[in-house]
Amino acid sequence: MTNVAPCLGLDASVDKYSEQIEAVQYDAILACNVCHISPYCVTEGIFKGAARLLADSDSRLFLYGPWNKDGEYTSESNVKFDASLQS
Repeated sequence: MTNVAPCLGLDASVDKYSEQIEAVQYDAILACNVCHISPYCVTEGIFKGAARLLADSDSRLFLYGPWNKDGEYTSESNVKFDASLQS
């Protein structure tokens, strides 16, 4: 696709990302399956990085993961994902 940048690796726990990442203002940032398996400082870094790098108030940060609400998974696929981590 011509309107989607290639994936770039980064350490979200650091205060500033690579020059290649920091040089751009983004319309959207997507973090998949990160927050539930990484140290809390990574989640904080994702939010701080998004605040710095999203272009404007119409830009969005999207998080995807096997979330729980009140200690229960929000979908059957999240139950299966967690079970796969336990085996």
